[in-house]
Amino acid sequence: MKTLTTLCLSLLFAATTFAQTEPGTFSLLPKVGLNLSSLTKSKFEVDTRTGFCGGLELNYQLNKSFSLTLGALYSLQGCKQTDKDHKTTVKIEYLNVPVLFNFHITNGLVAKVGVQPGLVLSDRIHQERKGVSGDMCFRDYVRSLPEYKNTNMRDYDIAIPIGLSYEFSNIVLDARYCPGLVSLFDHWDLTNKNYTFQFTVGYKFEL
Repeated sequence: MKTLTTLCLSLLFAATTFAQTEPGTFSLLPKVGLNLSSLTKSKFEVDTRTGFCGGLELNYQLNKSFSLTLGALYSLQGCKQTDKDHKTTVKIEYLNVPVLFNFHITNGLVAKVGVQPGLVLSDRIHQERKGVSGDMCFRDYVRSLPEYKNTNMRDYDIAIPIGLSYEFSNIVLDARYCPGLVSLFDHWDLTNKNYTFQFTVGYKFEL
């Protein structure tokens, strides 16, 4: 019983161990993870799809309670739609640049909020119908529809990331909700905006 108690206390101590970053110092966080992304409702209702995300974040520790983060993240977003005999998947690749204000709540636990501009790297749509499939540029597909022939897709996005992270032994687990502020297209009838749930794991290096 004594051995079991000692083991439990050791595990508890290990779970709450984290690397204290000194004020005025920088740290670098390579990270990889998973997106669950979709588009807000507009004329067309769509479902969530999964995608890869990964990149680097640079953190500056202002004091023991607050820090600032600047990142560069590749993010595969989009949505999917499935009917009885028709499956559509939209893949939009972004280079996102999160700028975050972090509040260090307690040992290892951090709340964060900020702004995230993003640049579209590519946009594709994949369609499958009755065993036949094909790919094309997403913006070209939208313009091929008669009612949207003069519609343009925006080459940028702006989101407001809100999240929590937990660090132990320099390993950082991070979860964020990133709702978009701007519509994908400039047409009044297509008001879909991005929204993404992002889950990542990274390792922090002190600089």
